[in-house]
Amino acid sequence: MNLVPIGKLQKTFGTHGELLLALYGGGAALSQKSPVFIGVEGLSVPFYFKSIMEKGGKFVVIFDDMEQEALAEALVGKEIFAEKAGGRKPSASPAESEDMLGYTFVDAAYGAIGRLTRRLDYPGNPVLELATEQGKEILIPNSPDFITAVDKKRKIVSVSLPEGLVDVYLQRS
Repeated sequence: MNLVPIGKLQKTFGTHGELLLALYGGGAALSQKSPVFIGVEGLSVPFYFKSIMEKGGKFVVIFDDMEQEALAEALVGKEIFAEKAGGRKPSASPAESEDMLGYTFVDAAYGAIGRLTRRLDYPGNPVLELATEQGKEILIPNSPDFITAVDKKRKIVSVSLPEGLVDVYLQRS
């Protein structure tokens, strides 16, 4: 994936997951429709904005499903990245996209975490979107390094995800 650094999360800014974001050079455009990427356990994890508000040349942002101060605190000091112009490739062909749609993903540490709803093919960093029973969205890397087994008969994919990745989405501490 061709990511470029666009800014840094400087500090929390409130008690509902708000973060103060300083952009490098002030030139990047922030959008609630496009993800930014943050390094988590050596992986580029996509994050979507719930809200973006300009404040004195910087931005107060809240990420989707990150509305708690403790979760936001874990991101302080992290650099954020965006895809370089050229952006996202079209999604995978229907045969590739549908072969595991609806499968339940079971993590070694957390148990069942969600069902596969779609694939997002970011250049060099394809991710899988899972929906939990509680209606939350989880994005995980689509990498053979994390998939430990696939049971096609029972429609179960066993994964061993990096520590903390599921916490980011399920707000566990």
